[in-house]
Parts: sequence; structure tokens; C-alpha cells
Amino acid sequence: MKKTFFIMGMAVSLVIVLLGLLVVTGAFGGSPSSASSAPYSYSSGYASFGGDAYTYMSNNAQEAASAARTVANNQRYIFDIIQTASGILLMALGLLGFCHFGAMKASAEAALATAAAPAAPAPVAEAPAPEELPDI
Repeated sequence: MKKTFFIMGMAVSLVIVLLGLLVVTGAFGGSPSSASSAPYSYSSGYASFGGDAYTYMSNNAQEAASAARTVANNQRYIFDIIQTASGILLMALGLLGFCHFGAMKASAEAALATAAAPAAPAPVAEAPAPEELPDI
């Protein structure tokens, strides 16, 4: 029964390692990072209203869109770091569990082997020499 438990623990640990590998590679919907427009730097210039009001508003809208794109790219980088770290953590925990259950299985088999070994026969006492016998 224990042997089956240890084998199942090792199998589950291998599945956890595979899940960690899939998380790191982005197989669960993650995508690799693309080129960013960061660092964000844009200035719409000095505001002078008159005939330039439309141009100024258009430039500010472009500036806001560029800032939003930069924030989105920065969030993507943070999520990629979190995804990679969690995948590595899953793989490490899976490998640790595999080693733990493997060691427990080995110690259980060693204990079973020593329990199943035949006991050594008790030493037989030799008959005393005639000069060692008491006088009657």
C-alpha cells in the first residue's frame, strides 16, 4: 500500500513539473513580450489657442494614447515576470516532491528488505574441554 502511495506521489510530482514547464513556456495563454514604445516621452509643445487649438488637442490625445500604450507594455512585462516565476516555482516544487516520494519509497523498500532477511542463527556454545569440567 505504501509503495503505491509513493509511486502515485512521484507521478503527481512529475505532472506538477510538466505544468510548471507549460506555464513558463506560455502554453496557458501567455504570450511572449513584444517590442515596446517605452520609454514614453512626448511633448505637445506650448499651448497657444487660436487656429492651433485643434492641433494642440490632437497632439495631447496622441500623447495620452502613447502613455496608455507604455503602461500596457509595462504591465505585460510584469505579467511575464510573474508567469515565469510561478512556472519555475511549480517546477521546483514538483522536483522537490518527486525527490521526497522517491526517498520515502527507497527507505520503505530498504526497511522491507531488512525485515524479510532471514535471521542469523544463534551461535552454538561449544562443549567445554575436559580439563574445564568440575570435579564431582
